[in-house]
Amino acid sequence: MSSASAIETTETRIPQRDRLAKWIVGLCGLLLIGGMLYRSPFVRDVTVRCLGKIGAPAVPLIRGALADESQLVRVAALETLCQLGADAAPSLVRSLKHKHAGTRALSAFALATIGPDASAAASALIDAAGDPDAKVRANVAQALGTIGADPAAAIPVLLPGLKDSDSRVREQAAGALALLGIAAEGVVPALAIALSDAEPNVRLRAAEALARMGPAVEAVLPNLIQALADPIVGVRFSAVEALQPLGSRARSAVPALIRTLGDSDSCVRSKAIEALQQIGPLARETIPALSQALNDPDSRVRDYAAEALEQIKAISDRAPK
Repeated sequence: MSSASAIETTETRIPQRDRLAKWIVGLCGLLLIGGMLYRSPFVRDVTVRCLGKIGAPAVPLIRGALADESQLVRVAALETLCQLGADAAPSLVRSLKHKHAGTRALSAFALATIGPDASAAASALIDAAGDPDAKVRANVAQALGTIGADPAAAIPVLLPGLKDSDSRVREQAAGALALLGIAAEGVVPALAIALSDAEPNVRLRAAEALARMGPAVEAVLPNLIQALADPIVGVRFSAVEALQPLGSRARSAVPALIRTLGDSDSCVRSKAIEALQQIGPLARETIPALSQALNDPDSRVRDYAAEALEQIKAISDRAPK
């Protein structure tokens, strides 16, 4: 067979294969529309995933599977809708008003997973922020952060989430505020209060959010200093990170930062040294502690300490006596 004939044969087979695939997927769609002739969840799972090959036209059918009695099928529907991305977003928005809380929660989570491609869903998500189901509220808060909702519209519904009775909602509200990264009015004080939350994950997200708020965190300096002693490593790390942009305005944090040089986590110790560097000549009293850090078991901490000592001493020598 000549090369030309081989190419022609291949080109003929491809459309035939595509037509066959569409026919098979169409059959799966009929099974789903008919209420799934096969009661096995494994068959429905495959059906839903096959429907995903159709794309946007199959979204309403796949969305219906979010309410399936089988978790296997619900997960298949969720994963398939997430893969379809922006094509699935309008249908998922409609599901935010579904009568079943589980479907509403999965729809919000799918939008959160799709991310910026679902940005058009922001208004519907804001409307759903007061859902009576805590899992829905948590997923809605998460989605407002991941889709990059307009902070001016999202923050007013996220702030009450920091006081929600359910810790999952408080955690996701703080996480969304971290993603938005805007120190709008009321945000920094509310996050500072969340640093004292009983739930570790809420404190962690609040600390991460404050680390993205820039110099505005000066207003909650005492809260950040207190967070340096939190039992959760991530909270301590983010609290130190939040102090860095303040420079010399974090002068009152120096004693706590010196204590942090003895933290059990080397990353926290390294970050504390960076913060002390930012404070500069006002941190001359840190020289003994930094000198001791030259013997730290972590080489990175030793390097940071040596660099900080060199910088602090050089600036101190140039400063007026």
